[in-house]
Amino acid sequence: MDMELGRPSLYKYIETRFHSTPQNLPSQAQVWNILSQLATGIEYMHKRGVVHRDIKPDNCTPPPAFSSLANASVIPSWSNPDLWKVTDFGISVISSGDVMSTRIKQGSDQYIAPEILRGGQYCSAVDIWGIGCLLYELFTGHRTFNSRSEIESYDSRQTPLPELHYPSPAGFLGMRPSVTQVVASQNAYRVLSATVGGLGGRQRDQLEDFWMAFKKMSGTEERMVGDVCGDALGRFREINGLLKWTLDCDPRKRPIIQVVAHHFRGYYLRSMLESDEVRFLLDGD
Repeated sequence: MDMELGRPSLYKYIETRFHSTPQNLPSQAQVWNILSQLATGIEYMHKRGVVHRDIKPDNCTPPPAFSSLANASVIPSWSNPDLWKVTDFGISVISSGDVMSTRIKQGSDQYIAPEILRGGQYCSAVDIWGIGCLLYELFTGHRTFNSRSEIESYDSRQTPLPELHYPSPAGFLGMRPSVTQVVASQNAYRVLSATVGGLGGRQRDQLEDFWMAFKKMSGTEERMVGDVCGDALGRFREINGLLKWTLDCDPRKRPIIQVVAHHFRGYYLRSMLESDEVRFLLDGD
């Protein structure tokens, strides 16, 4: 969490990896690592009563030595100060209770939570909405919503939530997907299939211990956690499940940030184990 200016941002990272140099898409390990770090920062804020209200790629900055083209994977250390940070607290508020209300619809057009657009009560769940948008964008390179009107249309159930579909004709069965939907799903498929490699035997043993402990923790939703080297359709279902959970139009149904951060960390551990052997890949082999 920081107020630093003039540094690279997650927006620049997504632009570089998905659009400027699409041959260098991130690996799933890197995506879950970034999301885990950002969720940890939001968790820190919420424990202290701070609601950011404008979680978006422009307001997330990388470590000083970070390379937008690196795919390095490391054992997670959540106390490391050189992590991805949440920045720009210009419209953040200190919560004096469980809910707040505002007539001012502050927030970025593509990331503002629907309850703020309604002008009613809201709470820290607006930041869960923001990280749900980041989840979709980091896997696909495309925004979940492109305008306030799209968010309002989703909120009024006129349009469905954007989801990921297995990038084949069968995956879009019964749909007329847009070009963006097809490209987004293809990008997610490629991110899930990207390998990193380089784990030593001791690192792998440590990660396996972490993974087994994660699966046994009381906060782990078994329905949200597939096995190491599972199948592609299962991964798509997991991500879609997280999107529905974090981007629920009813803020009372969104998970708290501790639950989100916990699952992001678990997925990061699993993706590290898969980084040497992404043979779960993606054709059901």
